[in-house]
Amino acid sequence: MNIATQNKIHLNTSVINDTTTIYLRGRFTFDAHRDFKATYKKYLANSIIINIVINFANVSYLDSSALGM
Repeated sequence: MNIATQNKIHLNTSVINDTTTIYLRGRFTFDAHRDFKATYKKYLANSIIINIVINFANVSYLDSSALGM
């Protein structure tokens, strides 16, 4: 795995009934803000989705700018 791949956040989602879970894996830094924002905004705009869960279980690093997101 190269350094660029190691430093990238990976986002996966699952939808069950009215709940979306966003699974994060890797390093969650400010560089991830566009992908992260695009992911959660898609579900915020969906009137069927009532809950959004963000799963940080596989995040290896979280910087303060990502925490602010």
